[in-house]
Amino acid sequence: MSIRVLLVDDHKIVRDGLEGPLRLQSDIVVAGHAENGLQAIDSARAIAPDIVVMNVGTPELGGVQATRRIAGEMPELHVLALSMHSDWGYVAAMLDAGASGYVLKDNAFEELATAIRKVAAGGSYTSPGIRRSGLALLREQILDTEPSWGPHAPAAELLCKVVEMRNPYTASHQRRVAELATMIAEDLGTPTSDVDEIRDAALMHDIGKMAVPAEIMAKPDPLTET
Repeated sequence: MSIRVLLVDDHKIVRDGLEGPLRLQSDIVVAGHAENGLQAIDSARAIAPDIVVMNVGTPELGGVQATRRIAGEMPELHVLALSMHSDWGYVAAMLDAGASGYVLKDNAFEELATAIRKVAAGGSYTSPGIRRSGLALLREQILDTEPSWGPHAPAAELLCKVVEMRNPYTASHQRRVAELATMIAEDLGTPTSDVDEIRDAALMHDIGKMAVPAEIMAKPDPLTET
């Protein structure tokens, strides 16, 4: 039985370029195209594909929002994100929205068919480069973190790493704040034990970002009014 796919991208040349290699696959059929997120939702309702290949940067309604709506309304469908962005913030946003995988456009011709099959079978897929720069790198960074002073240092370092991975654009902000807070405390003659506490607190000052949806943290366009 063939896997029916809906291709979503605002550029026709991209959709046609992706459809070409997929036509060569005996078990995959491109059942429809959509130019933006709103069309993707309407088309998904109309043709009920097995897989929606969703461009993250689609207009009208962004890929994250469209994915969330499809996952909520049609949970039997699988969404496979397609993007030129390799930053973990974009990946996390799509996965949090309900996507089952993430393929980089640079690798689409080589990986898309394999990704479609894995997702259709109930699995997940992310381009190898994404997996390396995201989950594996996070683990390595935590393990390789130099010991720091402060009674809450291990927890502070771990939370800092998690926040950085959710919002890579401000990755060094927490550490710069901690360094400045430490320098100010030392210049003021603050006892060493208190300096330690100040440093740890400054390192965790953005901990609230962990509760903010990833699609907002990594949103590439202006926030909506509501």
